[in-house]
Amino acid sequence: MIHHILSNDDIKEIRKLFFEFDKDGDGRLSKDEIINGFKITSELDQKYYLKLFDQLDVDKSGFIEFDEFIRATINKTKLLSDDNLNITFKLFDKDGGESITPDEIRSILGLSAKFNEEVWKEIINNLVQNKQIEVILS
Repeated sequence: MIHHILSNDDIKEIRKLFFEFDKDGDGRLSKDEIINGFKITSELDQKYYLKLFDQLDVDKSGFIEFDEFIRATINKTKLLSDDNLNITFKLFDKDGGESITPDEIRSILGLSAKFNEEVWKEIINNLVQNKQIEVILS
């Protein structure tokens, strides 16, 4: 979703910073590249940034990929503006019905018809119970 909402200029600036840190040019940041990029010298600062690194490394690959870096560096206030939230809502609301159905969520996430129906229902029910979404069944 971030790639649909961020401007090319925003992505260009983030990409520039990312590749300034990515000294070996492999398209991902190691712990050493983060420490060297921020010019961290004290052991206390290293511990802080290594803890931060582990939080940013969502897929636990031992590296920070560009998408993880974007999520960490974007301006959340700018990203979550009313205009951007409306754009995102319209991406999900395929039929223009002013609500997002479970099938529309499934479609935008690219989940195939072979996706286990019981697992899908459990996911939706958990989201509803945790008040993360309100579902209008179609």
